[in-house]
Amino acid sequence: RSTSPVEVLLLRELDEETHLWNAMVEPARKIRVGNKLTFPGSDLMAEIVDNTTSRERAIRFIVPPGESFSAMIESIGYMALPRYIKRPHRPEDYENFRPVWSGGQGSVQAPDASLPFTRLLIRELEVKGVEFVPVTLHVAAANFRTIEVEDLFKFSMDAEWFEVSEASAQRINEARRAGKRVLAVGASVLRALESSLSAYNDLKPTQDWTVKFIFPPYKPVIPTAYLTQFHLPKSAGYIAAAAFGGYMRVRKAYERALAEGFQWGCYGDLLLII
Repeated sequence: RSTSPVEVLLLRELDEETHLWNAMVEPARKIRVGNKLTFPGSDLMAEIVDNTTSRERAIRFIVPPGESFSAMIESIGYMALPRYIKRPHRPEDYENFRPVWSGGQGSVQAPDASLPFTRLLIRELEVKGVEFVPVTLHVAAANFRTIEVEDLFKFSMDAEWFEVSEASAQRINEARRAGKRVLAVGASVLRALESSLSAYNDLKPTQDWTVKFIFPPYKPVIPTAYLTQFHLPKSAGYIAAAAFGGYMRVRKAYERALAEGFQWGCYGDLLLII
C-alpha cells in the first residue's frame, strides 16, 4: 500500500456500464495492473485492469451504490492543463480554457487556436463578411505528448472523434467553388477536414475517428489558410504548421516570434498562414 499521489487524466470512455476508461497516468512507471486507486475526500475507487500504452492504462472505476459517477468525477476532478503550464489549476480555467462555441463533453483539451475568439470578435468578423462553419471535435491529448521518433512515418497520432455535418460540408464546398478562402482554425479542424475528402477531393459529411498525422510533404486539400498557435518543439501541431506553410517559412516565423517575445502555447499568440 502506498500513499504516493497519482495523476489520472481521463481520455476516453471504453464502457459506460462498467465505468471503464482509458486514461493517462503519472507516474506511469509505478502504476501496474491490479493496483487500486483511492481519491481523497471521496468514496470513489478505481482498479488498473490493463496497460494500453507505456503511459496509459485501462481503469475501472468502482462507484458506490446510488452515486453518480459523473457527479463524483466533477466534485473531485479539475480541468487538465498542458504540462508546460506549471502553475496550479485556477477556477477561471474552466471558462478561459474553453471556446465560446463549445458544447457537451468529449474533448481531453481545448482546440487551442479557437480560445482567442470572443463573441464580440466573432460578431465583428461576421459583419466584415466572414462566415463561421461548425465542426464538432473531440480533441485528443496532443498537448500532453511529444514526438519521440525521428522517422515521422512511425509516429502514431491519438485518435480524435469528429463530425463534419452535411450542412457544414455543403457550405465549405460552395465557398471553395466560389473561390473563397477557407481557413482552418487549429490542427484538429485541419485533420477533420482532410479526413473527410471524397474521391473527387470535395468535402463529404463525415462522423468518424481520425488518426491522420499531417506532416511534410503532405499538402492539405480543403483549407487555403490556417490559423494555429505557436506550438512547442517536437509537437504534432508544429509539424502540421510546417506541412501547411512550408518548413522554412514556418521556421522563420517562429524565429521572429521568439525575437519579438511572442507567447507560446494554448494561452499564447497565433500564427496565420495564408
